[in-house]
Amino acid sequence: MPLSKENVCACGVLSRSLINIPSVYVSSVYDFSGPKKYDQITGYRTQTMMVVPMEDDKGEVIGVLQLINALDEDGNVIPFRTEYEQILSALGSQAAICLTNRQYAQQIQKMLDSFVRVITTAVDERSPYTANHTNNMTLYAKRFINWLNRQQLGWSFNEKEEYIFLMSVRLHDIGKLITPAEIMDKKDRLGENYQRVMDRLDRIRLLTKIERLQGIIGEDGKSSC
Repeated sequence: MPLSKENVCACGVLSRSLINIPSVYVSSVYDFSGPKKYDQITGYRTQTMMVVPMEDDKGEVIGVLQLINALDEDGNVIPFRTEYEQILSALGSQAAICLTNRQYAQQIQKMLDSFVRVITTAVDERSPYTANHTNNMTLYAKRFINWLNRQQLGWSFNEKEEYIFLMSVRLHDIGKLITPAEIMDKKDRLGENYQRVMDRLDRIRLLTKIERLQGIIGEDGKSSC
């Protein structure tokens, strides 16, 4: 909303002070056409109000708390007591700090997501054999989650669990950043080592056959000793 002094919330931000209104319909200092229109639509009756600036730990006002209709022990609407103003000011500051911390957490998460996107893009672009692999795996994982959540198994991914699972999928190939290109680009991945591996397997097969012929191991593969 416009930061105009006619609006009580905006005035609370501009003046950086708590505003206590004992009777909204009697007050002529501020424009209460908004609350009155809301009352007409809903049948509610806005009578008393307190506006508390939300000042963070840096001394910046990032918003306001608007409290409406204080109640006494019997549930009757009463003005906000002046002895509560200090407590509510502290509450406004706590709310501002909580909101700021939440915003910091969201910014950190966005930075992490951006970093992971850069890393996975770098992995996928290292070799034509891995092109777009991470993005495809993430899409498959998301489809799997959606399918699992539709099965009504009594358990499903919540928002946090889904985020963690998809993040693990995005990072599953991060080791390829340091994998030699000659391995990444080989169709059989073994390259020049292929024949060496096959020779070793032939040697193991022949030694096993010799041991069986000598009676060292039985037909079942177990030692006869």
